[in-house]
Amino acid sequence: MEASISHLIQVEVGGVQSYIFDGSRLRGWRGASALLDRAERVDIPEALAPWEEAVTVLRRGGGVVLLGIREELLDADGEERPLEKIEDTVADAYRSSAPGAQVYSSRVPFDGDEMQEVLSALSFRTTENRNQAPQPNPEASLFGALARPCGSCGARPAETDSEFSDDGTLLCSVCEAKATYGRKVRSEQMDESLLARFTEYLSDRPDSERQVTPEEVPGCVPEDLNAIAEVGNGSIALIQADGNSLGKTVQQIGSRAQYEALSRGIADAVETAVFSTLAKHGPRGTRHKTLPWEVIFLGGDDVLIATADDIGLKVARALTRRVEDETRVLFDEAPLGALDRPYLSMGTGVVFANPHVPMATLRSLAHSLERSAKDRTYALMEGESEREVSALDFHRVMGSGSASLPYIRDYALRPDRTLGRSDVALTQRPFTIDELEQVIGVAEEWSREQLPGHKLQALRESLFDSPAAAMQQWTHVVARASDSERGTWQELNALTNPADGLAGDAKRERTPFVEHGSDTDGGPPPRLSTPLLDVIDACDLLD
Repeated sequence: MEASISHLIQVEVGGVQSYIFDGSRLRGWRGASALLDRAERVDIPEALAPWEEAVTVLRRGGGVVLLGIREELLDADGEERPLEKIEDTVADAYRSSAPGAQVYSSRVPFDGDEMQEVLSALSFRTTENRNQAPQPNPEASLFGALARPCGSCGARPAETDSEFSDDGTLLCSVCEAKATYGRKVRSEQMDESLLARFTEYLSDRPDSERQVTPEEVPGCVPEDLNAIAEVGNGSIALIQADGNSLGKTVQQIGSRAQYEALSRGIADAVETAVFSTLAKHGPRGTRHKTLPWEVIFLGGDDVLIATADDIGLKVARALTRRVEDETRVLFDEAPLGALDRPYLSMGTGVVFANPHVPMATLRSLAHSLERSAKDRTYALMEGESEREVSALDFHRVMGSGSASLPYIRDYALRPDRTLGRSDVALTQRPFTIDELEQVIGVAEEWSREQLPGHKLQALRESLFDSPAAAMQQWTHVVARASDSERGTWQELNALTNPADGLAGDAKRERTPFVEHGSDTDGGPPPRLSTPLLDVIDACDLLD
């Protein structure tokens, strides 16, 4: 019974993604993520074995473990300060399993009050603990002018007797532990890692649902981001996705059973969605078969995946749709059927770039794109009776441009000459998933018909010249096309038609633009937007 749980204990790693990306190489990121995974699935359960009858794991994953404690069973053992000992044991297991992680913990009594009130109190106490000044790092305190910095993180001193064999880089003990475990995970020593669970998932699936076999996985895990780019078109896609408004759903929780079902159900649904999506993208390459993707982080409803550029949009779209499908079942059954939610929608950001662009830049852009997608979702939910909808935003890094999405959209993606117009948008991103599928549909049709690449490039360049130049170039391209080719070009009309195109508030079509607003009252000229650049980019980014 719920009343039998007397306390909740939460232990978490502060700044999970900062911990994972502390180093500079994929093997270290993989290892850090896998170390956290092993801590939550293997080491912490083993450490809790002496209190197995008194402890219930309510949540685990993503650097957080939440325990329910039955204190009456602990008192029966006659142990002194058992709650504190359990809390310290879990925190120590995290620190031991994941070297260098900052671990925080807290506990609150649970006397049958509303679950949400208890969770709020627990979150408040954990935040208080995180705001305390961290303990000094004795290793970092020795980092003086004569110390050689770690070749991966650059923040801690390298160990003179710790040389990583493949490239001669000297690493600190923390980065070496991550890199070493990342190499083990890449081989068959996968323990309870995500790759091990993916392999098990594949074993239960028919060939029609997978393009990779369980036996292929250990030998095809990419060595680094360059390996992923090489089996695509030379670039990578970084996909960052997160569930929408899950905090509001948690606020509706009225019982421990609902909370446990939600936390486990969402984690299982998102993991299944990731596995089913990636199973359809098998190894590539001529000299050495390599999977065109790597799951860098997966915890709860948070997902971070690197893929080859030519499958990035497809993976993001399919992943979102699968999460929606998996969570429909979850929210349709007890005990979550009582919550006011049809499924979990996602906000997703995808950034495409050369693999040598710093990961910090890619992560910053991916996060901004994810937030942009979420803003689109929330705007639609406010205006349409809280209709659940997933959204996605994407961007191609064409050079060494800014990592600021507002700057890119407001200044970089603008024509050189706006001819007095105060607002001309060369993209209609972010898209809802339905809108993205329309864009991809047009791009796929253009790709199937093999529309001339030089004409696509001419259209792209005209967009950055001026709206008038783009309209003139579009008319020229379509007018000189053959009858069959002209029909393919005009597939764009499905996106620019104000009646059923992407821009619901459009007043008039001026292909390849649509007009928004009116200047009949002597105000500024109508705002212009176009999906043309979105379609051209999608053509380049699809396999």
